[in-house]
Amino acid sequence: MSIQLAVVSVAGKPGRRSRDAALFARRIIQGSGSYELQIDEPGTIIALAAGLRPNHLGPRASYLALDLLAQRLSLDRDLSERTVFSVQRAMGERAFGTPDIGMDTTLAALQIDGKTATIVNVGDSPVYLWRNGSLHQKSVDHTVLRRMLAEGIIDKGDAMAGAGHYDNLDSALIADSFADQFEVHELKSTTRPGDLWLLCSRGIRKRLTRPQIAQMVSRTIDAGPGAVAHCLVTAPVTSEAFAADVTVAALQRG
Repeated sequence: MSIQLAVVSVAGKPGRRSRDAALFARRIIQGSGSYELQIDEPGTIIALAAGLRPNHLGPRASYLALDLLAQRLSLDRDLSERTVFSVQRAMGERAFGTPDIGMDTTLAALQIDGKTATIVNVGDSPVYLWRNGSLHQKSVDHTVLRRMLAEGIIDKGDAMAGAGHYDNLDSALIADSFADQFEVHELKSTTRPGDLWLLCSRGIRKRLTRPQIAQMVSRTIDAGPGAVAHCLVTAPVTSEAFAADVTVAALQRG
């Protein structure tokens, strides 16, 4: 089994270190760049993290989370909810007694091993699957809005009317030993030849709606994952969206 992988990242503000980081092929990249490669190794893992602080702690949090994730996976190669809790504990230990304590980040990770895809995520960096002409979100958005819907506090009509007021995160990886109560989504799914998986940092939501993402994938998928990732990251945006860091990892099974 071979996987074609493309990672494209753009920093929202020139001169500012990107808060996004990506882990692939045992390396971590942070900052604007474009990468394409073929992976033949079983158990391939791709991960994205998006730091949440607007200052220097944003980039530090995302990089640390992926560095600790890579270390953990070198000991236990299977991605799981347990892996993520181990990363959070290590973040808290590393930050204890330093100014880094409390820094936070989202995390989205995908492992493809044979016909099985394992997805884990914390926060709202989305993971999508494109199959048979349709786009499906496989991650869960850990937002106040989702929780209010799940608990029956509001209904779908209220959610549509006031979505922008409740889109704050209610779960993230926080570098604090006392912040170990958070929600992790884990999903195992089958994957088939031709499937296209997309891991996106949370900045994609300021640039594109889900229908727009689907339209762009449909238009570019025949040109390969590199074309898809590049199209999504470089789409025309508003001035507000331009300031958002955006990273897209696109993987396609051969």
